[in-house]
Amino acid sequence: MKAQFDETKFKFNKSIGTGMLIVDTTPTIEERMKKNPLNNLIKLSKDLKIDFWYFNQTEIIQELVKLNDNNPTQTPPMERRNNYPHLRR
Repeated sequence: MKAQFDETKFKFNKSIGTGMLIVDTTPTIEERMKKNPLNNLIKLSKDLKIDFWYFNQTEIIQELVKLNDNNPTQTPPMERRNNYPHLRR
């Protein structure tokens, strides 16, 4: 994703949005992605300025990067939401 962003910027002088989406469909909490690897991916996405979304049955995490050709910044801050009671089992 980062390579695609860099190549598009170099060849066409255009900034494109890049992102990673993880949908964790495991039925039990024990099988879901663990917090440490998930936090490592969030940090990596911040470092590479790549949008990141993680969804499971009860949680949504998003880390969005707002790109400006001169000053890439992160907005909004990481959001964790557990307000989807209809998705809980």
